[in-house]
Amino acid sequence: MSRYITIIFTLILSVLSMNNAYANEKQTKGVLGVVDDPLDFKVNYVYRSSGNTEFLPLTDNSILHNNDAYKIIFTPAENSYVYIFQKDGANAIFQLFPMTAFQNKQYDNSNPVRKNQKYYIPAQEKSFILDAQTGKETIYFLATRQRDKVLEKQYAQMLQAQNAQNPVAMKQTSTQFLHTIQQKGLKTIKDDRQNLTWKEHGKKFSVLQQRLTDICTECVHILRFQHQP
Repeated sequence: MSRYITIIFTLILSVLSMNNAYANEKQTKGVLGVVDDPLDFKVNYVYRSSGNTEFLPLTDNSILHNNDAYKIIFTPAENSYVYIFQKDGANAIFQLFPMTAFQNKQYDNSNPVRKNQKYYIPAQEKSFILDAQTGKETIYFLATRQRDKVLEKQYAQMLQAQNAQNPVAMKQTSTQFLHTIQQKGLKTIKDDRQNLTWKEHGKKFSVLQQRLTDICTECVHILRFQHQP
């Protein structure tokens, strides 16, 4: 008799354990799957006008001109995957990160990014230079704990359409790509109490450090600035 009681008691414990496991799983799942803990970054967008020697913070609604230089500097608090894209005034979309080469030189700007390592986009002693294509410029900063295979695939399809010079496919793929990004929740960047310092060609630069906190898989930070002649 006692043996049957022991068996029944064991079965009850097993059922309770399964229920607890299921409840815990429900708490960690959302509509789109497992919810990852958010990520934190130190992120600075900086620029300097053509002929100027100092870098300034690049913020929403900044006005830049042809031949102005700009760059992005970020440091992840954890190992993660970062994707940075830019849309210019002609709605052309470019990937700024990952980027393993710039102006025929190789750089270690690849995923996954490493905890506490400072990344300079395009490089520590290099900057992007604005061309003659004026209009609104938009930069998208995304980060995930795992590879975003959907975003990578959509960007690859968009590049394929561009290389094939297929206007219909270009429009379809770019619209789909932007929709994927723009449906994510917006995150804002905040000033820190510390300064960010770095050197280029022996000259020291410093700006107020900024932070991008609690960025999740379904989040994006968007920066927009005006590109004038």
